[in-house]
Amino acid sequence: SDPMLSLAPVFGLVDWVTGDAIVALNVVMFALFVLALASAHALGRRILGRGDLALVVAVVACCNSYVFGQQNHPQLQTFGFVSLGFVVLFRAIEHRRGRDGVALGAVAVVLALANPLYALIWGLAAATGVVVLALRRALPPLASLVRPAAAAAATAAVVLVPVGLVFLDVTVARPYEPANSLLATDVLTPQRDNWLWGTALDGVNSVGEPGEHAYFPGLLALLLGAVGLALLVRHWRGPAGPPVEAPVRIDELWAVVAGGAVALVLAVGPSPGGLPGPFRLFHRYVPGFDGVRVTSRFTVVTFVAAALLVGLAVGWLGRRLGPGARPWLAVAVAAVVVVEVAGPMRRVDVPEGDRLLVYERLAELPAGAVVELPIRAPSEGAVWPFTEA
Repeated sequence: SDPMLSLAPVFGLVDWVTGDAIVALNVVMFALFVLALASAHALGRRILGRGDLALVVAVVACCNSYVFGQQNHPQLQTFGFVSLGFVVLFRAIEHRRGRDGVALGAVAVVLALANPLYALIWGLAAATGVVVLALRRALPPLASLVRPAAAAAATAAVVLVPVGLVFLDVTVARPYEPANSLLATDVLTPQRDNWLWGTALDGVNSVGEPGEHAYFPGLLALLLGAVGLALLVRHWRGPAGPPVEAPVRIDELWAVVAGGAVALVLAVGPSPGGLPGPFRLFHRYVPGFDGVRVTSRFTVVTFVAAALLVGLAVGWLGRRLGPGARPWLAVAVAAVVVVEVAGPMRRVDVPEGDRLLVYERLAELPAGAVVELPIRAPSEGAVWPFTEA
C-alpha cells in the first residue's frame, strides 16, 4: 500500500554518496518537508495573489499535528505533492500547453508510486475541482484542453498502467477499520507531547481512542479557517465584490475547497455517527479504495483547502488594519500556529560501529522462505514494534 518507489532514486543516490542509509533517510524526510512548504506557498501565491498570505498557507498546510505526528511514516510526508498537483492542474487549465499536461501527469505518477492513498484522494479532489470550475463557467473551451489532458494521460499511463497491472495481482481488499476514521474531536487532538497544550485539551478531544486521530491545526487556524469559509460562502451568495477582492482567484479557491470537502466526507469512514457513509460506495465500487485502511488520512487534502481559507481570512483582516500591518499580521499568525502545534521531533539514536541491515543479510543467503519471529497478533498488544522490527 505504500511502495515509496518515487523516493527510491533520491534515497539511493544519497546512500551511494554517503554510504549511510540513515543519512539518506533523513535527507529524504527533510527534502519532502521543504518541497511541501514550497508547494503550498506556490499554491497560496497563485490563488490568493500575495506572498505574505502564501506564507500563512504554507505554515498551516505543513505545520500541524498530523504532519508532525507522522514523522515515522516517510510515505505520509509526501503530502506536499497534493499542493503541487493543484498548482500544475490549474496551470494546465489556464495555459493549455502540452508541457503543463506532462507536468501534471508526472506529479500524479510520483504521488501514486509513493503513496497510492494520497494519489486516490488527490485524483478525486482534482476531478471535483474541475467539475466546480465547469459549474462556475471558469473552464476554457473543452477543445482547447485536449492537448494538456492528452499529455497528462499519456505521461501517467506509461508508468501507472504497467505498475497497476502488477498491483492487481498482489493487492487485497481490506475490511473496514472504523477506529481509523476521522472524528469531530480529532481537530482538537494534538500530536503526542505537544509543547503548548500538553494534556489541556484531553477532556474534549480524541485522546484514548484507538487508531490515528491527531489532526490539531491550532485553535487560531481553526478560528481563521471558519472566518475564511464564511467569507467564501458570503461571496457566493452576494455580489462579486467584497468581502473577497482581487487578486484572489475565487474560482480556483472554490475548486480546492470543494475537493477538500469531498476528502473530508470520505475521511469520516464507513460509519460516521453509526450511519452508512459514502466511503462504503467507494470501497465497494471504485478501484483502489478497497485497500484503504486509515480513511482519516484523506484529510490531508482538507488541510490544504483549510490553509487557503485561513490565508483568505488573514487577507480580509489585513485590509481592515491597513497596508503597513499586513505583512506583520501574516508573520504573527504563522508564528502562533507554529507555537500551537510544536513538539519534539521523534528520533532514534543509532548504535555506532558496524551494523548489518536485515535485508543486506538476507541478500547474502540462498533463495528461500523467510519466517519473522516472534509472530504476534494484534490482540496481544503492541504488534507493530515487534513484527516490523
